[in-house]
Order: sequence, then structure tokens, then C-alpha cells
Amino acid sequence: SGRGASPTAPCARCARRTWTAADRWADAEAGYLEAARLADELGLTTDAALTLAGLAWLQARRGDEEHARQAAARAGELGERHAVHLATAWAAFALGDLESGAGRPQAAFRACG
Repeated sequence: SGRGASPTAPCARCARRTWTAADRWADAEAGYLEAARLADELGLTTDAALTLAGLAWLQARRGDEEHARQAAARAGELGERHAVHLATAWAAFALGDLESGAGRPQAAFRACG
């Protein structure tokens, strides 16, 4: 039962997505990790859920299966508990990307289903 989102969250999310799009993977991951830590520390559950879902997506795209699954699980848990449906969906799509990238199309379909 934490608070929602911070007023600066959209700007921070945009920066992390821009770094990802610009192939600045390490910067994006560092940004996601720091944002997740801060959101957790401040009790901003919406920010935490969305940030972890974004982190899962990034790690899935990088092929980091273990960490992508961990971040997606945590994002999904927070999303379900606090009705942050976008985070729940994004975490599922991250797992779908992970499975697809690993050459498992049926598992990708199930993850996104």
C-alpha cells in the first residue's frame, strides 16, 4: 500500500527509453536500476512496477534471462497487487520478447497471452 507515481517519473522513463533506443544499453540499465531502487525506497509502487517492467523488457532484449525473469516477476507482482495494469502487461511482453529472442515462439505466445 504505497503511494502512486512521482511527478518527475514520466521524464525519467522517457530518458531511459531514449537511452535504450540509442543503443546506450548500459546507461538505460543503470537508470532503470537506480529508479527502481528509489521508487522502492520511497514507496512509490506505481513507479516501481513500471520501472521494473521496463527493466525486464531491456534485460529481455539483451538476452539476460535470469534478471529479466526476476524483474518481470516483481513488476507483475506489484502490478497485480496495486492495479498497475500497464506494468503487468509490459512485464508479460518482456517475457514474450525473452522467449522469442531465445527461439521459443510457443513460449513467447503463452507469455503474452
